[in-house]
Amino acid sequence: MFSLFIKVISPFFIFLGLLVLYSYATGQDSRQLIEAFIDLISMVVNYISEVFSRP
Repeated sequence: MFSLFIKVISPFFIFLGLLVLYSYATGQDSRQLIEAFIDLISMVVNYISEVFSRP
């Protein structure tokens, strides 16, 4: 069970690390990038919930 948790959560930390590196390389604020990523995830979740709630 723990190994499954590690396999599921590790891509998130890899992506988060790449996001921080990208923010340092481009000079952008990492908070703005994280907020944009959270907005993207919320749009996807809203779209999926809308698709599954259709009759």
